[in-house]
Amino acid sequence: MYLILCLKAVDFRIHHNQVISSVELLPIVDELRGVLPNELSEMLDQTGFNLSALKFLQMRIEEKSASKMFRSVASVEAEKAKINQRRKRKRVKDAAVVRSLA
Repeated sequence: MYLILCLKAVDFRIHHNQVISSVELLPIVDELRGVLPNELSEMLDQTGFNLSALKFLQMRIEEKSASKMFRSVASVEAEKAKINQRRKRKRVKDAAVVRSLA
């Protein structure tokens, strides 16, 4: 539902001038002005509630199993940095070997 709403908002932005200049669509735009803020507020509340519930479930499962369900972004970035440093050192060593052979 959220994706549909986002796509319609993008579509409305693209065709804004045509919609506003059309006399036939003005009543629909006025109705949307009244309904849209309430609907968005409800959707954001529901999304926040669902996200909180998922985080709570993740925490409970991790407590029971004594292991992490998802790796944190920081740990993934740290692993990538270590791998890049190893590759860089290897390139420097390879370059030194090539220079010594030349």
